[in-house]
Amino acid sequence: MNKLFFALALLFVGMSASAQHLGTEYRLKRVIPVAGRQGIAIDSNYYYVSDTKVLYKYDKQGNLVMKNDQPFQDPKIANHFGDIDVYNGEIYCGIEKFEYGRGYNIAVSIYDAETLKWKRDLPWSPESGQVEVSGLAVDREKNMVWMSDWV
Repeated sequence: MNKLFFALALLFVGMSASAQHLGTEYRLKRVIPVAGRQGIAIDSNYYYVSDTKVLYKYDKQGNLVMKNDQPFQDPKIANHFGDIDVYNGEIYCGIEKFEYGRGYNIAVSIYDAETLKWKRDLPWSPESGQVEVSGLAVDREKNMVWMSDWV
């Protein structure tokens, strides 16, 4: 019994010591000011940032490369970006018509990462219960898009 207790105590001390080092690789190296405040996505060459009505593309040095300030196909149907993700050269954007604290016409709009131009929409299903889209992530393994809402 004493040997078991001693082994568990050693294991606990070892885990505690190594836990102090978790995350030491992740340190803030610099801050890059960007124009958008809704979402960010990163590929090997660029940072993509969404504001409520604009898509931005920055190089890894923080220089603005491009912006699309008229991204919505029909502003009467959609006027607001939520979160974004990038996958296979395409930017996936949660969009909606946002009025009076509520989202309508929810969709995932897909933009070309090279040009920031709209390509197509993935429609929203009301049966999902989703009432707004604030968060979005592409599941690369399951070939799906996950969305969240804040209401």
